[in-house]
Amino acid sequence: VLPSLFALMQGLQTDMARIGRGLWLESYDSIAVAARAVAEHPTIAPEEAQKIAGVLGADMARFKAFDTTVHDLAMQMAEDAERQDLDAVLAGEAKLRQGCVACHTTFRGRLREGLGAG
Repeated sequence: VLPSLFALMQGLQTDMARIGRGLWLESYDSIAVAARAVAEHPTIAPEEAQKIAGVLGADMARFKAFDTTVHDLAMQMAEDAERQDLDAVLAGEAKLRQGCVACHTTFRGRLREGLGAG
């Protein structure tokens, strides 16, 4: 079990929910803050990163690529929110959510099994 990875994912879930609430309220400031929180999420502890790399092997680069994609999409969403461009924010939210889900469907089961997290 990886406590910092688990906490990081819970934090991202909370930030994604904050983006959703911001959209419903048309609160561009809230959207921008939450999107930046997604982009600037805490890092995984080095010892946990080593365990993840041990499970993923050569796929660790792909895991990191998903993180980079999510970071870039979240930063773009924050900028779009700051410009109050609702269409761009909505399109960005869909891409961001897709990036998160794609990573989960690719790696979550494998990491849970490989790390003994159930």
